[in-house]
Amino acid sequence: MAGKRDTSRDGLNNKIQTFVLTNFKGVWGLLQSNESIKRKVNKALLNSLIYKIPTRPNPYSTMTLDKHIPDTDREKKN
Repeated sequence: MAGKRDTSRDGLNNKIQTFVLTNFKGVWGLLQSNESIKRKVNKALLNSLIYKIPTRPNPYSTMTLDKHIPDTDREKKN
């Protein structure tokens, strides 16, 4: 069985967020019982998780304006 993940480089904010989300079951249940609070809390949590990673990791997308993407095998046809 694999050992626990090393959390020494997580940073204070990540450690606090992990602690709060994995504990306090009663508080979490209370927050989830009110629909307007539930939506706001879930939105804040999802946005904080999404913006921790790069949102556009690839420099070229399928919507690029370039007619030719460098280093591809296809030749440009005129």
